[in-house]
Amino acid sequence: KNISIDLITGLIEKQMKTDESAHLNNVYACLTIPNQRLYSDYLLASGRENDVELASPMWGIKPDSLVKHLQRTFPEKHIVLTWSREIGKSKEMSDRFLACMDLFIVPNHDKIAKLAGLKMVSSYCLEGHEEFVSRLNSKRSLEDCISKVYSKKVGKDGETASEALAVKS
Repeated sequence: KNISIDLITGLIEKQMKTDESAHLNNVYACLTIPNQRLYSDYLLASGRENDVELASPMWGIKPDSLVKHLQRTFPEKHIVLTWSREIGKSKEMSDRFLACMDLFIVPNHDKIAKLAGLKMVSSYCLEGHEEFVSRLNSKRSLEDCISKVYSKKVGKDGETASEALAVKS
């Protein structure tokens, strides 16, 4: 069955009805949703411009359309879209698998429920990436990571961004 915004919404609504009043504090997830925008970008980046017009409308959902629809349908919820957690777990993935997203519907009726829901989403997304996260636990590791990102960018007169920052500091 082709995935659609209506299908996703219907499945979430059905589960919320099953959960009755408990749905107020539950986080709902729909994982590995084909992301039409990412797939189009992937095709362009891999030199397959001719495939974009043909493949994009037939494959996936536009993230902005999904979020807007879900915000209208579930105004009491907070909508979170992330890269699919499955990305990076296997070295051999299909083109389409790389262009997926995970959807989370988080409680938004009070601050405590929302923060608990967002913490759950964060924990889920980071699961399987413990080695990377542990390297960022120290202040020095985080500074090294940021420094590496900045050093890839070039400032004016050919200097790197980190050199520009060092001079101005």
